[in-house]
Amino acid sequence: MKVRITDHNTFWHAPQLLPYNTSPPRLIHRLALLLKKKKHFLNTQHLKESETGTTMSGNQGRKRQRSSSPEQSEALKEPSTTEQNKLTTITITEETRDASNDETVVSLLNEHEKLIKQTTRLESSVKALRCFMSNLTAMSGERQGGVCDDTECIHRVTLYNAADNAFSDEGLYEGALSSLCGRIQAKKLTITLSKGWKFNLEGVSKLKQLEELRIEYPRGKLVNMISLNNLDMLKRLCLRSNNIDNNDIHCIFSVGTLEELAITDTMQLTNIRGISRLTNLKCLELNSTDIDDSCIGEISACVKLSKLSVSECNNITDATPISQLAALEELNVNSCYHITKGIGTLGMLLRLRMLDLSGVPVEDNCLKDLCDCGSLERLNLSYCIQLTDINPLSSATAIEELNLNGCRRITRGIGVVWALPKLRVLHMKDVQLEDSVIGSLGNGNSFVRLSLENCAGFGDMTLLSSIVTLEELNIQKCADIISGVGCLGTLPYLRVLNVKEVHISSLDFTGIGASKSLLQLTLESITGLIDVEALANILTLEKLSLHGCTGIDAGIGCLGNLPQLKMLDLSGTNTDNESLRSLCLSQTMVSLNLSHCWKMTNVSHISSLEALNELNLNNCFGINAGWEAIEKLQQLHVAILSNTHITDRDISHFSKCKNLVTLDLSFCNKLLDVTTLSNITTLEELNLDSCSNIRKGLSVLGELPRLCVLNIKGVELEDSVIGSLGNGNSFVRLSLEHCKGFGDVTPLSNLVTLEELNLHYCDKVTSGMGTLGRLLQLRVLDLGRTQVDNNSLENICTSSIPLVLLNLSHCKKITSISAIASLTALEELNIDNCCNVTSGWNVFGTLHQLRVATLSNTRINDENVRYVSECKSLNTLNLAFCKDITDVTALSKITMLEELNLDCCHNIRKGIETLGKLPKARILSMKECYMGDSDAQQCSILGNSKSLVKLNLERSMGFISVKALSNIATLEELVLDHAREVCCIPSFSCLPRLRVLNLKYTDINGDVTKNISESKSLRLLNLSHCKWVTDISVLSSLSTLEELNVSSCYGIKKGWESLGKLPLLRVAILSDTNITAKDIACLSSCKTLVKLQFSWCEELSDVTVVYEIQSLEELIVKKYSDGLKGLNALGTLPRLRFLHLRNVRGSDISVESIGTSKSLVRLNIEMRGELTDITPLSNITSLEELSLWECRDTLEGAWTLERLPRLRSLDLGLSDISDSTLYYICLSRFITSLNLTSSWKLTDISGISKLTALEELNLRGCHRITSGWEALSELPRLRVLNLESTSVTTRDGGYYISRCKSLVTLNIQLSDMTDASCLANIKTLEELHIGECDELTQGFSALFTLPRLRILNLMGSLITDEDLREIQPPHTIEELNLSYCKNLNDITPLGRIKSIKKLHLSQSHDVRRLREGFRSLLELPCLSWVDLRNVYGWFDVYVELRKRRVHIR
Repeated sequence: MKVRITDHNTFWHAPQLLPYNTSPPRLIHRLALLLKKKKHFLNTQHLKESETGTTMSGNQGRKRQRSSSPEQSEALKEPSTTEQNKLTTITITEETRDASNDETVVSLLNEHEKLIKQTTRLESSVKALRCFMSNLTAMSGERQGGVCDDTECIHRVTLYNAADNAFSDEGLYEGALSSLCGRIQAKKLTITLSKGWKFNLEGVSKLKQLEELRIEYPRGKLVNMISLNNLDMLKRLCLRSNNIDNNDIHCIFSVGTLEELAITDTMQLTNIRGISRLTNLKCLELNSTDIDDSCIGEISACVKLSKLSVSECNNITDATPISQLAALEELNVNSCYHITKGIGTLGMLLRLRMLDLSGVPVEDNCLKDLCDCGSLERLNLSYCIQLTDINPLSSATAIEELNLNGCRRITRGIGVVWALPKLRVLHMKDVQLEDSVIGSLGNGNSFVRLSLENCAGFGDMTLLSSIVTLEELNIQKCADIISGVGCLGTLPYLRVLNVKEVHISSLDFTGIGASKSLLQLTLESITGLIDVEALANILTLEKLSLHGCTGIDAGIGCLGNLPQLKMLDLSGTNTDNESLRSLCLSQTMVSLNLSHCWKMTNVSHISSLEALNELNLNNCFGINAGWEAIEKLQQLHVAILSNTHITDRDISHFSKCKNLVTLDLSFCNKLLDVTTLSNITTLEELNLDSCSNIRKGLSVLGELPRLCVLNIKGVELEDSVIGSLGNGNSFVRLSLEHCKGFGDVTPLSNLVTLEELNLHYCDKVTSGMGTLGRLLQLRVLDLGRTQVDNNSLENICTSSIPLVLLNLSHCKKITSISAIASLTALEELNIDNCCNVTSGWNVFGTLHQLRVATLSNTRINDENVRYVSECKSLNTLNLAFCKDITDVTALSKITMLEELNLDCCHNIRKGIETLGKLPKARILSMKECYMGDSDAQQCSILGNSKSLVKLNLERSMGFISVKALSNIATLEELVLDHAREVCCIPSFSCLPRLRVLNLKYTDINGDVTKNISESKSLRLLNLSHCKWVTDISVLSSLSTLEELNVSSCYGIKKGWESLGKLPLLRVAILSDTNITAKDIACLSSCKTLVKLQFSWCEELSDVTVVYEIQSLEELIVKKYSDGLKGLNALGTLPRLRFLHLRNVRGSDISVESIGTSKSLVRLNIEMRGELTDITPLSNITSLEELSLWECRDTLEGAWTLERLPRLRSLDLGLSDISDSTLYYICLSRFITSLNLTSSWKLTDISGISKLTALEELNLRGCHRITSGWEALSELPRLRVLNLESTSVTTRDGGYYISRCKSLVTLNIQLSDMTDASCLANIKTLEELHIGECDELTQGFSALFTLPRLRILNLMGSLITDEDLREIQPPHTIEELNLSYCKNLNDITPLGRIKSIKKLHLSQSHDVRRLREGFRSLLELPCLSWVDLRNVYGWFDVYVELRKRRVHIR
């Protein structure tokens, strides 16, 4: 490779030397990478910014690694500005790179640096490049445009012929804007900024020719706004920044030429007095500002205004002044929730064509006035939940587009919509319809787009087939559709059809195949679809999705005959080898998704799909042949093969894919060597997440020339691999999360292009952390749960790297965060559980870009909170579990705060009343906080807020008056679960947007339920365990209610019939009540009911009514000792997906009927011996989870379960299956979770080795198992293993357990283990229970060396003082149980385990052996909970622990 840098004194005509498809920015980027790598190789001083500034990103960034051609190298000849600059050539070749005399290279670089210094103007030094880019982008006779992104090469390029220019971030180098001065064509300028915190507009004001200016600077400050007055030709101005205030806006009002003005996303804008001076203003946009009614009055003076948008302005209450704008044609007041006056007056605007009232509390009487405006063409009334009657729309005859999404309460007037003569587009999501209403369609209608998503009440689609003009139709989730879908195939212009989650059969789809126009068809999650052969007749089809149609068993192969099909999604279907062979006859297929198609074993036929661009085989466990076909897919760009059994030999075929860009091999545990991946030179993204068995080939990945994104999470690495990766030339994102085996990250500091680095849980890294500060492009850094300390953090931060996100959660060695002050661009900071941080909190006042701060479970106190409040840009703050905070008054100063979490801050006593003053607060969570004792205080907390959407007061203490809630019109979710003293609950009619109300375990009574019933918007109501509620009749008025929970409301005697009057009810939880068969008869009227739960309802004897609820998807019936009628035909419920039957002895359950179900996905039957034969269950091909708990030894037919093709989870606890039955069960190779608890007949588990997908195994209580333990080591994905109360020993089972390389949780309590040291080999272990093993006497100290162990349970073990003394730091243990350890006397060594949060030391009454070492508890900085029951001699420590607010049991 040769790169030549030349400087000429003659003009260079670039277009003559470069071919048309050559990209100069890409060439210069290659040059920059070469210089940077040489710099690090020679350890010389860093080059000046002007020398390294030719790096390229932005639009060309993803293609930056393309090598340079000789022509491109020649094209870098630069003209000098003076004749003294002689022709100078610097040539860097591979020979030079390898030469032993590196001094030559250094001298050449220095000579080039001197040449740069001599250049008086950088602009003239690239004059040829400017000309070339100008000619390349100019388009004759059309509007020209230019882009200057964060690439200094392009920074210095002025597009002479460009009318539309765009700059971003570093593109605005000094003098960049001045290059546009005098260019008559440069009339439009767009500036997008995300870095820094100030931008001076003075440079912009010099561009006198500007007519349009757009600046997006979301979190920065625009200064010198007054200079915009110099732009005499400015007509359009758009400014988006959260720091524009009243003074700034008043400067703009002097720009008299303005015709369009947009100031958005700034809550500091409250006053627009003087806007009337803009006499030419026609369009005004003030979205998401803090303007109020007085501002609307000022706007009304702008007589020429034709377009006005003030969406999300929550201080506006009166729209009357808007009606004075006679010229207004478009109005947007979307999400102005507080407008209650003047809505009807908008009908006086005779020119109004477009009106957006989405989310505004429009009432029926207002709608009548609005429709007086005869010119309305587009009307958006979505989520105007007060609307019940839309008959007035009949007078709006000019409407072409109408949106009624979410208007759930509409019961009258829907028929008039169909009669609107010009209506072409209609959206009616979540609206209740009827067949009689739909029947009025088609008579003269000209609909083009129709969306009826999640609409209930109509079942015959034949009625829509008469709308011959229809082009797009969405009827997904319309639960009541039972017929007529096939008639839609007769619509002559229908192009897009979405029938997702509609429960109908294949016969109903036959007619769709007659369509002559369909381009896109979505038939996802339709369990009744069996045969899709008819779809092969839609010759125009280009995109088809059958995702989740688990019942299809015929016709898939026919889809390969579709001549136009480009995108096909068959994920989760029964596609097999034969179907795939036929599919591959397609000549047009570009994207094919076959994920979760477990029947496929051979993919060799894919080689025929020559045009294939994307292939998804995720979770296709069964594939064991045909991978060589991949090498013939020369157009393949994306291959997703995660969680398959692909091997090293199989991936070698990918090296012949010449265009492969993205490859996902995550969770492919059979991969051992990935060396062959280095041959895929086009690769840009590679995912090897959790490929934990890879041991070779990782070092060569750094040689891939274009690899930008690499994820090797959970793979064991060595320092040599890190060293090789450090030689990478193109890495942008690198994830090494949970990677073990390496300790030095210094080589990563050479990755000069790196922008994101994840080292989360790399807790063995002890060297090189500080060198990461050399990564000058790094924006995201995750060091959570690492050993980073203060010095390393300071080295990282002092290099002024442009970090935007920094994660330091659970970094125990950090005691000060003062170094973070240098990170001026930081937007997100996470120091969760950094419990040793005691200083540096004052840095928050210097972080002007910080938006998200997670400070939970730290030692922050009141003084530190005041420092945090100085960060004015914060919008999300998490202070949960910060027990040292007592006063939160200072938080009211953070005016941008939107989300605040104070959960479990038990000691807050001051400042809560000020939180209501936060102007933008949307989410406030104060779980388990003290709320005060006075009603006045509550009013201040709740009533002052103007923006609160979600309020969580779960388990809060003190007096809670809800009366003040009536002032919070924006409130949507209120949680008072377990609140102790709730009173003064008002009428909920004053909360127009309340959707969720949780009053669980409160002492509400009948009066409160009456107040609740007045709500017009409630969707979810939880009254469980409200023992004083006796009558729920009044709830029948909640016409919007979807979910109701009255479990354990024993007092309810009346009102059950009200359930049948709730038209939208989807979930009813009626457990633990006195409901009877007569009471539930009303449920037959609930046409939308999806989930129904009866548990412990002793008065209930018959549930036959469930067969009248055809929409039912989930049924839970538990504990009926006297038997229950109506369970004999459950298989006939067409949509039932989850069935749970527990302790229903004596009931008329029919397993044969259940076995006929075509839709069941989860089945749980606990019959205690009454279930004798489960053979019929093997016919439920859609079943994924099956639990047959406690079926005892009478169970027959268990061996047939291997026939279930989709079974993932199997629970046979207390079922006593035999070894032979287990053998057959293990033939179902896709099981991921298996529970065989207390199966006492089992003696041999060797068959489990076939379950290669198994992740969880429970053998608790299987004490007769004596052989087959070796099978455990053959389960590559096993993460959870429970061997409690088994006969496993160190010699037999312990060795094989230690070879489980993916194990995370292990329970071997009450086993026959004698030595635990072998378990120290399981490096992935996070949770270990090994107590009460009477023979276990050795290996305790080895357990403390496990690198990831968080929970260690040694309760009742024989651990001794000597074992504890052998413990050496560091440790990761957060919870330790040493209760009832009778050989333990001295716990002093525990002081070394600094990570402990929870400690169990309780002793029995008769044995109290612990006597020494209690003061070591004071050395545990993170300790928050300790159990010292029946322990004596630690009273002096007790006082100190109480001062630290440690919970003592």
